[in-house]
Amino acid sequence: MDLLAVSGHPEGTPVQETDVDTFFRRAVKEEDWHGETEKANVQKFLKLVELLKNNLENLQVFKVGEFELDAYVVGMVNLDVVGLSTKVVAT
Repeated sequence: MDLLAVSGHPEGTPVQETDVDTFFRRAVKEEDWHGETEKANVQKFLKLVELLKNNLENLQVFKVGEFELDAYVVGMVNLDVVGLSTKVVAT
């Protein structure tokens, strides 16, 4: 799969690959300062990560771009590539 072509990014756009645990590490960590809303969000992200891990094979995360990144969480179901995309800002 040519990620840049499929996602509409120009050839030569930087692509970083990471694993699901690293990508979601901040989203699934409950902090002392979290209120009820943040704690609920942590639980939602934990469920999302569990869903992805339990249902997709060869799970990978690709971050495309330099500062405002497009992130693609992709894996395989049977012979189909499936996943989700989101935006992240590099800090």
